[in-house]
Order: sequence, then C-alpha cells, then structure tokens
Amino acid sequence: MSIGIGIIVFFIALIALVAEFILYFIFGLGTSFSGDLSPIGGMALFFFSLMILTATAGILFLICSIFATITKNKKVWGRVFIVLFGIVLLSFFIFVPIITKTTTSFTRAYFRKKAEEKQSYISKVKLYSFEAKYYSTYLDGRVPGVGFKLKNEGDRTLTEVEVTVYFKDASGNVIAEEDYHPVLVSEYSFTNGKPLKPNYIWQLEAGKFYQAKSVPSEWQEGNAVAKITNIEFQE
Repeated sequence: MSIGIGIIVFFIALIALVAEFILYFIFGLGTSFSGDLSPIGGMALFFFSLMILTATAGILFLICSIFATITKNKKVWGRVFIVLFGIVLLSFFIFVPIITKTTTSFTRAYFRKKAEEKQSYISKVKLYSFEAKYYSTYLDGRVPGVGFKLKNEGDRTLTEVEVTVYFKDASGNVIAEEDYHPVLVSEYSFTNGKPLKPNYIWQLEAGKFYQAKSVPSEWQEGNAVAKITNIEFQE
C-alpha cells in the first residue's frame, strides 16, 4: 500500500462517485416521468448507500496509504483500513432507517417539483394548425399523417417537445397513438436540432408531414387529437 496506489484508488472512487450520481438522476427522472414515484425510495437508498461507501473507501484508502508510506508498515495500515471500513459499514447499517427516510423525502420532493414545473410550463407552449388526414406519397401511396405548429409563449428555451397524437374511430374511441419529437436537441435527432426559444414558432418544411403508418384502417380520417406530453428545458 503506497501513496501512488492510494491516489489512484482515490481518483477511481471519485470517478465512480460521479458516475453513480449521474445514474441516480437518470433513473430518477425516468421514474418521475412515469408518474409512479413509489420506486424512488428504494432507488434513492441504493444509490446514496453506494455513493457513501464509494467515497468512504476512496478516502480511507488514501489516508491509510499515506500513513503506511510514512511509517513503512504496510501490513498494519492495511488492517487499519479493513477495521475502519468495517466500522463504517456497521454504522451505516445502524443508521439505514434514518438515511432511507431522508433520501426518500428529498428525492420525491425534488422530482415532484420538476414534474410540476414541466406541467405548468406546458400550458405556455401552443400547439395549433393541427391536421390529421391521408396524404398521397410517391413511394407508399396513401398513408395517414399529421401536421401542426408549435409556439413557445413562455420565457424559457426548450430543448425537447414531445407531441402525442391520439387517433379515433368513427365512434370516437382512441384506437392508436403516435409520439413525435418536433423539437429535440440531440445528436440522435432527425430534425435540425435547434431549441425552441421564447416567442419562436416551429413548423415542418412546406409539403412535409409526420407519417403514422401504424394507424389501423378503422381510423376515421380527421378524427384525432394532439397533446404536448413532455418538455425539457435548456439549463
């Protein structure tokens, strides 16, 4: 156990800590979008526990490696590391109920606030000029499709806008739905990848439309509704 190894282990633990933190928020956001916050408590406990143990192991290993180099007694400080880390583990399991309650409360409050913030802002994004009909195409012939416009009437820039179109039959029953991402700032986007700034309007190019090939033949042409189902803000 040398200082060099201790520094390497410390930085590995630091990188792992950052990765765990990022994964925690990725999974947390995904859960919040689903509307079911019940899994967040267990997920929060798992990731916070992992982060605490990772940070503790990295710091203790670095400290013990420093003292092992100074005293030139690697075996003793290796045992000290094991004992100290064992104490941390024991203390951690004793305080698990407190950690669970705190992390669950914080996590639910944070993601609930984010979800409420999005739902509130969605009302400021205007969806208009919506049209659902059969379009004639050169390759596929007659296919169902939709067209619409979006206007950001709020004061924040959007990096993603998801629009869900619900298709209905002659009786007014929803029989299919399609999701579209007209605004998507991503390297994987098929759009121009530009954000929707305040007061900006988005629309498809002239003569273009969104296809909905999976819509069944029972769909009554023109009988469809479109809703904005998700947005993302530019940080």
